[in-house]
Amino acid sequence: MAGLRISGLMESATTEAVAEAITAKGGCRLDEVKVGAIRTGLNGAGSTLIKCPVTAAKKIVEGGRLLVGWSSAQVQILDPAPFRCYKCMGTGHTRATCPSQIDRGNTCFLCSKPGHKASGCTEAPFCAVCHQAKKPAGHYMGGQACCPPPTKGRQDPIRPQGPDQRSAHGADEGQDMDV
Repeated sequence: MAGLRISGLMESATTEAVAEAITAKGGCRLDEVKVGAIRTGLNGAGSTLIKCPVTAAKKIVEGGRLLVGWSSAQVQILDPAPFRCYKCMGTGHTRATCPSQIDRGNTCFLCSKPGHKASGCTEAPFCAVCHQAKKPAGHYMGGQACCPPPTKGRQDPIRPQGPDQRSAHGADEGQDMDV
């Protein structure tokens, strides 16, 4: 999946219309497209974030613009997001292998306080992850300014971890098996 930002949408544009325009121009199925909420900027134009198959994203970006209803929207490909844990909000591992005892999964991405979402937050930005790593923390968690040191998660508890242990099929972990 690839991430796109679609901007310059008229206020009459809907998420459904954006998804249909993506599928028409990108040649993918509607169920493969995820469209975020359309947010209106100070200039009155709307923008949204999209997740769609990489092949569709390439086709859409090559065209430069996307027709959504009466809008000729600008298309921008987004840099891939870092591998992030949504338990501790650190990078380099996922929730399933998180080594941290801290659970920030229910905290606001903007102010790092529990009990509310960033969309309704009026607090000043504060990143608890960078604060804990003793780095500048005057930004929101997971944003471009967020740069906590990557941490490796604990090893997968399901998979055997040693050269002398056998897999469920009885072969050594490094060997190929004939099927």
